[in-house]
Amino acid sequence: MSDSVKPPFNYSGFYGHPRWKLAAQSYERNLGSALANSPKVVTAAKKTLERLFEVLLMDYKANHPGENDTKAKEEVSRAFFLNEFQSAGQIHATNHNAWECYKTTLLGEDGIFPSNLRTIMTAIYNAAYFKSAVLSECAKTRPSLQYEDISFKRILHSGWLERGGASHRSLGLNTQHLNAYLAFLEEDEALLPMRHLTSFTKWGYNFAQDAYALGCMAFYSSKQDLKELAESQRARTLRVDTAGKSTPKTYADLGVPVTPLEMAFLISKESSSVDLEGFDVPEFVPIDQIPKKLDGKPDFNALKVPGVIAVQESKDWTGGNGQLMGAFIVKAQSVTMGDIRAADLQRIRGSEELVPIGPEFPLEWLEGGALYSINPSSWWYQRITKRGYPLATGISGTTTRMLATFGWLNVPDVTPFDFLCAVAGWMLPGTDHSLYEILRGAQIALLTPAHENQEVGPKLGKVKQRQLFKYADKDLDDVLLVLSNGNAMDAYNALYSRLVRCDALVEPVDFYPELGEGYALLKYALEQQKNLHYGYDASTVSPWTVDSAKKIANDVKREIDSQQIKVASVKDAMKNLGPASIARWESLVLGLRQLEDTLKSVNLDNKTGFQQMSAALGFAFQEYAEVKRFLLQVRPRSLMNTFYFDLLSGQTSSYDATDDPEFPANPEDHFLLPAAGAAEWVSDQVYVIETSDIYESPTYRNSVAPWLRRIGMTKEELLEKLSESNIGAVHFYTGNSHQLLNFGMQFQGYAGGIFDAKGVGEYVKSLIYGLADGKSFHEMPSFLTQHPYFKSTYDDLVAVAGKPKAREFADVLAGKVDKFRSVLANELKIHIDMLYETLLRLPPCGSMKIYRGDWRKSTTLWGLMKNPFSMYSTWNSGFSVNTFTSGSRSRIVACGFAEKLGKQDKDRNAVLLELTIENSGRDISGISASKNEEEVLILPGTSFRITKNEAATIKYMSSGIEFSFDGVLVEANESRAPSTPVNLEKISTA
Repeated sequence: MSDSVKPPFNYSGFYGHPRWKLAAQSYERNLGSALANSPKVVTAAKKTLERLFEVLLMDYKANHPGENDTKAKEEVSRAFFLNEFQSAGQIHATNHNAWECYKTTLLGEDGIFPSNLRTIMTAIYNAAYFKSAVLSECAKTRPSLQYEDISFKRILHSGWLERGGASHRSLGLNTQHLNAYLAFLEEDEALLPMRHLTSFTKWGYNFAQDAYALGCMAFYSSKQDLKELAESQRARTLRVDTAGKSTPKTYADLGVPVTPLEMAFLISKESSSVDLEGFDVPEFVPIDQIPKKLDGKPDFNALKVPGVIAVQESKDWTGGNGQLMGAFIVKAQSVTMGDIRAADLQRIRGSEELVPIGPEFPLEWLEGGALYSINPSSWWYQRITKRGYPLATGISGTTTRMLATFGWLNVPDVTPFDFLCAVAGWMLPGTDHSLYEILRGAQIALLTPAHENQEVGPKLGKVKQRQLFKYADKDLDDVLLVLSNGNAMDAYNALYSRLVRCDALVEPVDFYPELGEGYALLKYALEQQKNLHYGYDASTVSPWTVDSAKKIANDVKREIDSQQIKVASVKDAMKNLGPASIARWESLVLGLRQLEDTLKSVNLDNKTGFQQMSAALGFAFQEYAEVKRFLLQVRPRSLMNTFYFDLLSGQTSSYDATDDPEFPANPEDHFLLPAAGAAEWVSDQVYVIETSDIYESPTYRNSVAPWLRRIGMTKEELLEKLSESNIGAVHFYTGNSHQLLNFGMQFQGYAGGIFDAKGVGEYVKSLIYGLADGKSFHEMPSFLTQHPYFKSTYDDLVAVAGKPKAREFADVLAGKVDKFRSVLANELKIHIDMLYETLLRLPPCGSMKIYRGDWRKSTTLWGLMKNPFSMYSTWNSGFSVNTFTSGSRSRIVACGFAEKLGKQDKDRNAVLLELTIENSGRDISGISASKNEEEVLILPGTSFRITKNEAATIKYMSSGIEFSFDGVLVEANESRAPSTPVNLEKISTA
């Protein structure tokens, strides 16, 4: 969808949902994990590391002429390591010198320690400026401390008075940008009052004459950047608890586990022992040591002395009679642990699983979320979260400094966007910052097109012409521009699309070799079955068919041999997908093995063997569908698609019918509108699209392949345009919810109304009471007919519809609707926005005629009094559609609807519309829940000019039989294409 086109409610339904914040936070951490595991992103970080090392080494040799190369590399390598236990990703050179540690642990040259994004980025962070700052602070309290500052920060400062000279230029730095910034720090008169005002406050260091002073960097970018940076820092406070801290299991579950090198570094810290309470220790008490009651029976209560938390009888059942042997008492006992890391996740000998062997303690790491919390009542928090962004700790100054470092270094063969991905992969899993805070920090470091040719900074003193940072990276420019002008969904979508296009995200087919091999095998077998299918004769087995089958069997067996499906390490490779996904994969693997055994053992010299071959490949067809469904669940998706797919799946609903009648205690914790089986239907539909060129029935006019040809797209192009959530939005609309969604559309920008929860609730209740009075409707909202909280009452109402007792059930059902009306209104906005976006992703139908069955009030006096301004009135010259309006390529289908609608009320006339559309129509028949309707949706906001409007006897043929009905024939031509709807900002959730 074009960045300039917004859906009707501008995603406010997503942001208003109580689940959104948690979903966004979870998505960002998982996105960070995916980036941390991306080979392209790790490579970008490693190349930046190598470039930084190169610059430090050249500078060191220039300052130490005559020192041998080995000594120089050893000293420079030390700059990348720091004994700071609260900083994530730190490691040290146990049993190695610094140079060897740099090569093996950071670059991964020996293959023993694979490159890890967290440790690489932390090393860059150390050598750029962090270690220099730490040592400088230490020297203030320990004057005797002797150290040589080997850092990029020192290089920047040492060349301060030599800008344009040999120092920075000889190192290959970006002198054009760097010199302008350093001149600003030294000479700009606007900084002087800032330094004086803050010199006696805790903010003073932000405006020091320091290349990495964050206040100076923000002030250099723009006054607005400085203002928001200050707002975000004022909004945060130091935590007094450990609520934000992570354990090793936290990182293991995210797929970025604490590495052995990181753990070895943490264990090396000297720490005092810890006393733990609450360990349960069982102790056996023989029967003869248990006190007796007066009747001679054991008195188990006498064992419940202080310190004993449970008593359990012990019987011997070997003889079958359960002889009482004594009792186990369970005591609460304190335990002293000298090494608090001893209980962390560890590999058990002979197992691939990481298992906890005791209680895990929070890591010493102080991630941003563990150090700070944001005041939710602050102006900055309120303003940014309203746009849908979750926040963590304030705008990321570290991102600003790291991106500036990258730009000054002139790193070859790495784009700023790739390095920003590395920063995000470093920070997001541990919640150091949120995605907004990281991208906003990048904006301060980089000039986006929105700032070009504008005076965005303070008035300059001696420097007349200021040169701001500008990197020719369209991907980064586009994302940051969206961040400035859009809301969270715009930014997430822009970032996700560019990550996929730049290959920064890895699909499971590529990331998990075993899954990729099984997928490739099944796809190959399925393609071969097409050949087998068209060569098979059920009555005879011709020599050609046998030869063809033999060739197919041999090809498939060779494919299996070449793939060599291995499953031993699947659990470890897919550990971040959770136990349910792993169990499902194991069942797929079992199916693959069975298929492999069948294909290897089949004998095609007889008809039985041929049938076995056909059956085995038929099984492959089914297994392929399972693999595709699995892929849909585990592959990276945009947050919008993830959230919407969870809504379709009902992933956060936890209704238990036994909890009623007071359910729900908190209605907003539940998704209300997913249609039953919607997620499964979507997965199957994607599979049908994937195989549309392999299995196409020529007798089925609505199969996917003809539809793709009709809209002019290949299956690959379609699946690139439409996610499973887009397909799900069409399914939801066509599956029994179109009237409910169109009711919500009446209140978006075209009608100028205010969409509120009360109005939505009243509309649904009008349907309920209409049903109680015996009226029939084309459809009822799916949540009434399918959600377990409503379904039983709805079924009771249907059973007595039109009878006096029906009103009692209607009152109960209406009361339930009132509880959920806020959720209902919010989710309606979500579905409307998703459907609108989906339609914009499909190509226009172009100039064509479609048909629609509709109705209007009769021309009797009573009918005109009820609705004198019907859009199809004879005195109207045209009309506009303000909702999603359905038409059909089939005149027969439209006539059927018109005839049915005309008979529902005595004051109605059936209307058949013959509409000539140009650019407003979207053919959705290939992904509709009702494919036989051959549906074309007309975009809201389309206008038509009526060319014919007259009473007529309308005739049509169906199954060779002629039908007819009296009605109104309206012919109209599209006169105005839809415009972008007005976005609603004032949304009531009362």
